[in-house]
Amino acid sequence: MAEYFTLYCEKLDIRTVEEYEWLKAVYALTPSQDWENDENLDTYGEIDRVQEELGLELQIEDFDDHCNRPYPQHEYELKPDSLSVWSEADIGTDMVSRIIQTFLRRFRPEESFSINWAFTCSKMWASEFSGGFVFITADEIKWYSARNTLMEMEKAHKEKFAIKKGGAK
Repeated sequence: MAEYFTLYCEKLDIRTVEEYEWLKAVYALTPSQDWENDENLDTYGEIDRVQEELGLELQIEDFDDHCNRPYPQHEYELKPDSLSVWSEADIGTDMVSRIIQTFLRRFRPEESFSINWAFTCSKMWASEFSGGFVFITADEIKWYSARNTLMEMEKAHKEKFAIKKGGAK
């Protein structure tokens, strides 16, 4: 059986104490492993509090165990001058993208951030390797896949020659 990996590593420079304190609060949200059975934890109340205080929109699914990676679902290192985020497993970019988008909304609405990833496979199987990137602004998050872009280019190329050979479509 093959194993799949989504690999990425990016760094966000932190410019102010306020940015650092906000990120510190966001990453301090890691619930206990047994959060679903914690009678003292009002999960929905906590989600509402986080949204109100930090502006970060969370869903109950964000605390599910994704590939043995509970919230924040990616590796990170937070220092007063930078935030490094990465994945060495099959982890997507959804949660980190939402954290960065909320950060941009709050501190840098005119800027953008991107994450490039490689999608790899432990077996040398044809068409099992790809990649892509996510482009994040305060207003939107857009994912782009290398495989989808390549398929669109192949289709356009075939259509170009089909029109030449067979006339107008």
